[in-house]
Amino acid sequence: MKRKTKQNLLILLITMIMTAKSSGNTFLEIVFREYDKSDWRDKKIITLTGSIVKKSFYGPPNFGETPNNDNIEIYFFLLPDTPILYDDEGKHICLKEIQLVFTAVYRKNFDAGKNYTVSGKMQKATTGHHHTDFILIVEDVYEGAILINYGR
Repeated sequence: MKRKTKQNLLILLITMIMTAKSSGNTFLEIVFREYDKSDWRDKKIITLTGSIVKKSFYGPPNFGETPNNDNIEIYFFLLPDTPILYDDEGKHICLKEIQLVFTAVYRKNFDAGKNYTVSGKMQKATTGHHHTDFILIVEDVYEGAILINYGR
C-alpha cells in the first residue's frame, strides 16, 4: 500500500474509533467489510446484512427545481450492520448506506429496524437517479433464512 493511502486509512480508522467511543461503542465493535475495485469491475456477487430504509427524492422533469411539477421517486437503501470500506483506485470510501437497485418488479415493503441479507453486484453510481457513490444491483433479498426476492 502506498504511504498516503495508509495515512488516509489510519485517519479514517481513528475517526471511526472516536465516533464509536463518543456514542458508547467499544473498539471491538468497529469492524469494516473491505472491498476493492476488482469486486465491482469484475461484477462479483457480494452479500451484505443490514436494515433497509425507503427514501423519496424529486424526479423528472426538473429534479426538485419545480417541486409542484416534479415526480416523486422512491428508492430503497441498505444501512449495513458493518460499515463498508471500499477501495476505489486508491481512494477509500466509507459506505454507511448503499442504494439498492432491483432488476425485477418488486413490491415488498421492508419493516423498519428489521435486518435483511442482500446479495448482488456493486456498481459505481452513474445517473442522477443514483443517490450514493456505489449502488447494489440486487439479486436476492433474505429475511432471516427466507428468500423474499429473486431479482435475476
